[in-house]
Amino acid sequence: MSNKFAVVIVYFGQFKKSISLFLSSCIRNPDVDWLFFTDCPIPHEIDLKKNIIWHQTTLDKTRALAEEKLKIKIPITKAYKLCDLKPFYGTIFSDYLTDYEYWGFGDVDVIYGQIAQFLEKINYSIYDKINWMGHLCFVRNVDVCNQAFFMDVKNTVDWKKVVCSDYNIGFDERDANIKFLSNGLKIYSGKWAADIDIFYWRMRCVDKKTLHFLLDTWGLKYAPSNYPYQIFAVLNGLTYRIYLRGKKVIREEFAYIHFRREIPILISPDSLNYLITRDGFIPISENIFDDYDAVKEYTIKYNRQENAVQEIKNFLYQLYRKVSGKRGW
Repeated sequence: MSNKFAVVIVYFGQFKKSISLFLSSCIRNPDVDWLFFTDCPIPHEIDLKKNIIWHQTTLDKTRALAEEKLKIKIPITKAYKLCDLKPFYGTIFSDYLTDYEYWGFGDVDVIYGQIAQFLEKINYSIYDKINWMGHLCFVRNVDVCNQAFFMDVKNTVDWKKVVCSDYNIGFDERDANIKFLSNGLKIYSGKWAADIDIFYWRMRCVDKKTLHFLLDTWGLKYAPSNYPYQIFAVLNGLTYRIYLRGKKVIREEFAYIHFRREIPILISPDSLNYLITRDGFIPISENIFDDYDAVKEYTIKYNRQENAVQEIKNFLYQLYRKVSGKRGW
C-alpha cells in the first residue's frame, strides 16, 4: 500500500446503471484506494485496477462487524441506514485502514475528476476533515479524529441513538460535523464538489440557502452560485461546470460532480468527454466549449428549465421531512 488516501464504499442491493461510469472515474484516480464492501458482483465491462479493492460480503456480515467494533447491537434492516454509520467507518473498518493517512466515505452517484490533484490545491494536510457533506469526504486517520464522532456534545444526538435508530437521520452531514468541530478539529468546507440540487429539474448546484435549510447550520461558508446558462461536463477526465458570465465562457473545475438522479447512459464507461444532463450522459468533443454561442446552444438544449410543478412537490416533500424530523435528501 503506497497511497495516502482510501475511500470506503459500502453498498448492498443492486448497483445503479451508472456504476460503470463511477468505477471508471475511480480507476482514473490511481492515488486513491477504493475499498468496496458489497454483495454486488464486479460489473463485467470494468477491468478493475489495483486501486479498487473488492470485498464480497453481505449486509448481515457488515452489521456483525459494526457491532463487534462499536460494541453495541445495531438493528440495520435497510441498506440506506448505513449512511448514518459512515462517520464510524474509521472504527468499523479500522483493520483495513491502518496504513492510510486519510480514510474517506462517499456515494456512487458521482463522477470523479482528479481527487488527489484537488486535495493538493486546497492544501489538504492542514485539515482534519475534508468536506462537510457525505457524498465524498476524508478524515485524518488518527484516534482524536476517529473518536470525535463518538463524543458527547451539547445539542447533538448521542452516537448510540444514531446507530440504534431504525431510520436515517442524516448524522453524517449534520451532527457528526458539529461534534468534530467542537473537539477543536478543522473541516475544509470550501470549493469541492458540484452537488446537483434535487429540488430542481434544471441541473444547478446546491446553494447556501438550500444547505442552511436542510442542515440547520451556518457553519458552511461556501456554496457555488448558479448562472442562467450553465452546464456540467467531463472534459479529458476532469469535472467542470461551464457557464456564461457576460460575454465570457468560464470553466470551473470541481473534484467531482454529484449528479444524484439516474439518467440515460449514452456513452461507453471509458469515455473522457461528455455532458452530464437530465437527458443523459451525452458524448461531446472537448473543444466545443471554446465558443460562446456553442455553450449557449448546448445549455438551452440540455439544461433548460421545466417541470416547475415537480419542483414545488420536491420542495414541499423536503419541508415535510424537515418539520417531521425525518430529514434527508
